[in-house]
Amino acid sequence: MSTLSDKRQRERHLGLLKYLASELGVSVKQVTRYWDRNLIPNRYRTPGGARRIRYKHGTVEQVRRMVDAAKETNIQIRYRLAEIRYKGLTVSVKGCNSMDDLYRRARKVGLSKREAADLAYRPRLKKPSPSSDEVAWQVMWALQGTSHEEVVKSMRELDCIPLLLLMAAKSDEDFQLRAKRALENIESSLTNPEQQKAKIIAKELLSERDLRTFVQRWNEATELEQTEARVFYQAKEQAVNDRDRLNLQVAVLRLKHQQSAPSSLALANSLNMSRPGLYRTFGVRAIQNALMAIRNDARSVLQSRNDKWARGQNRHTKAPKT
Repeated sequence: MSTLSDKRQRERHLGLLKYLASELGVSVKQVTRYWDRNLIPNRYRTPGGARRIRYKHGTVEQVRRMVDAAKETNIQIRYRLAEIRYKGLTVSVKGCNSMDDLYRRARKVGLSKREAADLAYRPRLKKPSPSSDEVAWQVMWALQGTSHEEVVKSMRELDCIPLLLLMAAKSDEDFQLRAKRALENIESSLTNPEQQKAKIIAKELLSERDLRTFVQRWNEATELEQTEARVFYQAKEQAVNDRDRLNLQVAVLRLKHQQSAPSSLALANSLNMSRPGLYRTFGVRAIQNALMAIRNDARSVLQSRNDKWARGQNRHTKAPKT
């Protein structure tokens, strides 16, 4: 055991790739690929041209993270991205399976070597999965035809009310005094025309005569209605059991509210993924059913498809000789 440890330490001291290969559980040939792709920090060549690594504390873990990031980036390029916008240019990712493919594509559209490398080799990691609550809220917003930004803007209209200060009132008279001062501060600070709605809401809430009624009105303004709450908790339960299907439904609702054409490409863009990635994730049947659900008249769509097929048949049919 001591002999093996001494051997490993010697490999580390000499900067050999074999040490990193042993720590990562891969072959030396694979570590050589990592070295050539600049996935290993503090790499260098000897005067004779041999590959070496200046090992430091944490080098192995750093390489492991960089390799994982590179693998995830290749997955994003192959299955998720449709195009990338860079310095006014739109680079199509279709047909690219790796960062190297994307680099060659960037060079073809006219980017310099440095710009192409910056576009192609930057990490593109998968976004962390949202919680069940976040997915349920996305369903609620999609059903209401609103967005997260609009909800945040609406909630900010209540930020001007000093809730904690009002809740600390010891009596109804104390509450009225605190509410009066709070309203005076709000009216003096909210002077822009865009803030008039917030002033009206604040005035209605702060006009209550006692703390109990104010709290009740506050809850009504901030909490879900009973029907909305039932939908919310149903969506939350579905998010736990079948999150992919729920995400697809949310994307379909967005297309409907945006009045976008019900196509698989639009659906992929709504989900921020490529069209092949869309079919890989959800399957053909689920996508077809989802798109059919937002078309106004399924029968007219089917008839339209039949008409297109008939026109195609007539176009390929030879005209009779006269």
